[in-house]
Amino acid sequence: MDVAGKVVGGALVLGILGGIAWFAYWKDAEMPVVTVPDTSASTRSSAPEAAVKPLFRCEGKRSCEQMKSCEEAMFYLKNCPATTELDEDKDGIPCEVQWCQK
Repeated sequence: MDVAGKVVGGALVLGILGGIAWFAYWKDAEMPVVTVPDTSASTRSSAPEAAVKPLFRCEGKRSCEQMKSCEEAMFYLKNCPATTELDEDKDGIPCEVQWCQK
């Protein structure tokens, strides 16, 4: 193999490794978690601090068909990257046909 072939092969390997690293970084960056206090009676009476549990988190959903509520669609639109399919008319209200009717 000549020098040019080695350079091309090395660049290809570096590109693949860079792509894997980029994917791993952004996959973790897509995971914000919104939490709400647990207001059940048992938690309030037995613990001085209310327990916190996640309400929604970014799980790679991209379309309204994948949402289960207007609240989930609003969370995705505000917190998760690459969710432009949720608000096609760009008015700030996602999934108007399926979930968030005006």
